This record gives sequence, structure tokens and C-alpha cells, in this order.
Amino acid sequence: MADQEVFREVGEPCAPHKQPRKKIAEHLGDWGKDLGDRLDDYFHSSRSGRLTSSAFAIAWSLVAFIILFYFHRYIAYYEYTAVDGVSQWVRTPVLTEEYGLWLPVAGVALGLSIAGHIILIMYDSSCYGTSILRQGVILVLNLFGIAAVLTLLKLFPFDFSAVPHEALSEALPIVAAIALVGIAIGLTVATIVHFVRLIVAVAR
Repeated sequence: MADQEVFREVGEPCAPHKQPRKKIAEHLGDWGKDLGDRLDDYFHSSRSGRLTSSAFAIAWSLVAFIILFYFHRYIAYYEYTAVDGVSQWVRTPVLTEEYGLWLPVAGVALGLSIAGHIILIMYDSSCYGTSILRQGVILVLNLFGIAAVLTLLKLFPFDFSAVPHEALSEALPIVAAIALVGIAIGLTVATIVHFVRLIVAVAR
């Protein structure tokens, strides 16, 4: 009924289920854009949204730090199979010795992320804290994040050769590389956005 009222308001006489696919897609597209704008306003314009964003970033960094430094042996390929007649989970390690070379880079990036978002929470109440400082801190954190991802991609401390499925063992390195490249591209785009916002904030 709510959808029917929406269509009647814009002057469409037919029922929603008879609407052309194009019209429905356009309607959902506008709804998606409106939702994206609302989320962006919440996490960037409202104080509660900014504090929530920083709190999640701190929690995520802490969890990632603990997993990467203390539980990295569980980063593996898991398969539920029968061993000696007993069905159980079999873990196949996929990390190589080069992983240890990447840990300092990851530790610096995560440590700076925690420290940076704590600073943003402390100074959020000021105009300076919600504009220049915030954009500058996030910009720096993104740069360190890019450095960490590119270093991981360069070292590529993964060995999937022990995975007991030939096709999968050949596909996983490609999937991992694509995922890392995608993360690096996403962080780069976010860095550009925050750089533009920083320039605008300084210009004001």
C-alpha cells in the first residue's frame, strides 16, 4: 500500500506491479542514493555519527591487531573431512615466513589508527576537530593503510600449494591478489576524497 501511494503521488495511474522495469529501477536508484546521502550525513555531519565511526574504527583495529599478531596461525584453509575414520576439521596453514616481515608495517598502521581515532574523539566537540583535524588524520591513516596493503601485496606471504584441491589451490592466490588490489584502490579513492575535503576545510 505504501508503494501504491508513492506511485499515485507522482501521477502514475497504473498499479505498482504493472510498472515497467525501468521505472522501478529508477525508483530504487533514487532510494539508494537518498540512503547513501543520509548515511554520509550521519557519519560525517552529526557528532554521534562521527563518534560511532571512530569507536568502530578503534574496535576493529584492536581486533585486527590481536588476530594478526597472536592468532595468525588460524589464518588457514579449513576443510571438514575424515581422517583415520574420524570426521573433523583439518587446518592447512597458508602463511609463509614473509608474514613476519609484514607484521611491523601492520602494527604501525593499526597503532596509528587507534591513536588517531582517539584524538578525533577527544577533539570532536571543536569546529577544528570536526573539519581540518578530522580530514587530516583520516588522510594520514589511509596513507598508512595503503602502505600496509601494498607491502602485503609485494611480500604476498601466502602459500596455497598445500590446499588439497588443485583447482582451488591455483585460484586462491589470484583471488587474494585481486582482493588486496581492490582494498588498495578503495583506500586510494577514500584518500582522494578526504584530501579534497581537507582542502575545502582549509580554504574556509
